[in-house]
Amino acid sequence: MNAAGELLVSAQWRHGLTQSQLAARVRTSQAAISRIERGLASPSVSTLAHLLDLMGERLLLDTERIDYGQDRSLLQQNLERTVDERIGHGVAFSNFVRRNRGGASGRRVQPKPLAIARNLDRKQFHVRHALWCARHPRGRDGRPSDES
Repeated sequence: MNAAGELLVSAQWRHGLTQSQLAARVRTSQAAISRIERGLASPSVSTLAHLLDLMGERLLLDTERIDYGQDRSLLQQNLERTVDERIGHGVAFSNFVRRNRGGASGRRVQPKPLAIARNLDRKQFHVRHALWCARHPRGRDGRPSDES
């Protein structure tokens, strides 16, 4: 059952109405009411409001913030950084991840040396990145190619 169907069924139950009785009020078939209740038909908001109105009830819609589990203070802190600070923070985090790969399994994976130092400005970053990519070609699937 969907949300509209659940609303309709609970309102009918409160008012002691059958599907046939509600259908007679709406001037539709009992099968149409049944399809809404079972989720086979999705009424518009105005249709659902009309159905509830005929039973003496009002449809109320509301919203609430969804908690996705994100720390908003960290997001705000990141937005207050300059672009260069964000890039530096991202590179530092990447280095941390590379150093600690395999840490949970008890084995230590040697980090590959980064071609990019943390204190480079954006232009130097892009130049060195382009040079590194030219020296380390990759195939269409993103994996290192056999040409090296």
